[in-house]
Amino acid sequence: MASGYEAINLFKTQVRPQDSSATFVISLPRWSGLNSVDTVTWATPVTVTFTSTTVREVPFSMSCWLEFDKTLFPFGLKTSDAASNKAQNLDEKFRGHMKDFAAQLPLLQTVPVLSYNQDDPMACFFELELPPRTAFYTTNPLLFEGLRMDGNVEYHQAWRMIGAKGRRPTNKDVMGFFNEGNATMSIQGDVIQPGMAVDAMVKEGRFPPMTYCQVEMLNTAPVRLWNVEGEAIDQPATRENAVRVFQYMFDIMRRALDLTANMIDVAATGEDTVTIRNRATPGANIRLVVRLNPELERAIDWPRGRLLEFPLDTVRTFDLKFKSTHAHPFLGADLFPVTMRAACFGNAVSYVQGVGEMTILGILDERGSKYPVLSSGLLFSTDLTYLTVEFLDRHYRRIVFVDGHEIGMIMKFKSI
Repeated sequence: MASGYEAINLFKTQVRPQDSSATFVISLPRWSGLNSVDTVTWATPVTVTFTSTTVREVPFSMSCWLEFDKTLFPFGLKTSDAASNKAQNLDEKFRGHMKDFAAQLPLLQTVPVLSYNQDDPMACFFELELPPRTAFYTTNPLLFEGLRMDGNVEYHQAWRMIGAKGRRPTNKDVMGFFNEGNATMSIQGDVIQPGMAVDAMVKEGRFPPMTYCQVEMLNTAPVRLWNVEGEAIDQPATRENAVRVFQYMFDIMRRALDLTANMIDVAATGEDTVTIRNRATPGANIRLVVRLNPELERAIDWPRGRLLEFPLDTVRTFDLKFKSTHAHPFLGADLFPVTMRAACFGNAVSYVQGVGEMTILGILDERGSKYPVLSSGLLFSTDLTYLTVEFLDRHYRRIVFVDGHEIGMIMKFKSI
């Protein structure tokens, strides 16, 4: 038949996750019925489109911790006379200062507490409760001896920056208790009766006129949170599922970080967007920090390692955009230009340095480019042909598909 006849056709195929090639069944046009079968034809790809056929599943997990705007909380006690140093009077002083301290961290459910236990009138004692990663210490080496708590194995000396209100902090030797573990430390002193003065418990030396004490709060250790208990580790990375799983995880986070309430709201906003926003508590003095796992970061095109930081005394919002179910597999991954290699087809007339000779079907430019496919075409002479295409990134490395896709390719044919 005469040359110069033209036609176009659309071909489709599918790839599954972890596939590295796509095979099309190419059927040539029949310009004049069966008489045109096996006509030698020049075929050029015009457009290549991708539509997702799978929903990506990723492990929904995050690490979270608290960071304190202020880590040191000092206060001073007048300890100049025996009357004020009686156990009951000293207990009132401690309770007042510890109440003021707790008010500076209103969102924490548990904070260090030093109190005088009088549940048994015949066996009263001082006790200290230290949550994980907290400390309580003093510059007065006689204080805990007077409280009859110095015999505890956890009691030791350290070097700390300490001061008092209105005084410039300086590094000093301190004595006290330092809980660097992940469980609450409970320290009980020996019996001291209500009417007794704590400085009378000291074997040698005298209490100074002023005793300086300090509560120290260290940033909490990262807590790893997984998705809903009892469900598979990998979850569909969709907006609706993310809202459900995130709400569950942030509620677990509240208990894991010992907060008085879950301060995080999660909502679906926009077609593929999940909005995470914290509620504000004036004077909270803490920040909630969240790190997403790498697989989850990739599912929402989140910058690698970027933290979600929520200062809990003001509102902060993060929008996490889950990739559309029609997402292009090559966008956002720094892969362009993508080379389409026709595997085991035609004459290998193209030479790529470092790779060798190959048959190039075409080159995909960035989406939105004026010329989405650059191709000089291939020669076909068989009515029905299998064409296997491999996609190579800008470094000529073979691309492996993360998700399943349906690939559509429009080709223009011209008879020779």
